[in-house]
Amino acid sequence: MRFRERIEDVRSVLVMADIAGAWTWRVQLDGRDVAMAGRAYQRHRECQYNLNQFLAAVPVAQLSDGLVSRPRLRGLHLPGPGSAPSEGPGDGDDPPRSTTRVRIQAGAGAS
Repeated sequence: MRFRERIEDVRSVLVMADIAGAWTWRVQLDGRDVAMAGRAYQRHRECQYNLNQFLAAVPVAQLSDGLVSRPRLRGLHLPGPGSAPSEGPGDGDDPPRSTTRVRIQAGAGAS
């Protein structure tokens, strides 16, 4: 509810997600991440468009009680207790991704 009530106060951040040039977005309120893209986009304009669609949906979105469970992403293997994290290529997992900040945009309707 607070996110919905303060949608005009959010800060939108677009980030180049990996060295291949894929883009992702996140939304911050009071310096804390409150939402993030569920996937990476190949083009900056696609990322910006989907961020704008998300922000437009916030005021009319239906709220649910409690947490909503989503299935694990295909190919994502989280380490269990006492196990070491994946080493990346060659072990059947995707290579690790780095994050590089490229562009920061402020405001709910920033372009």
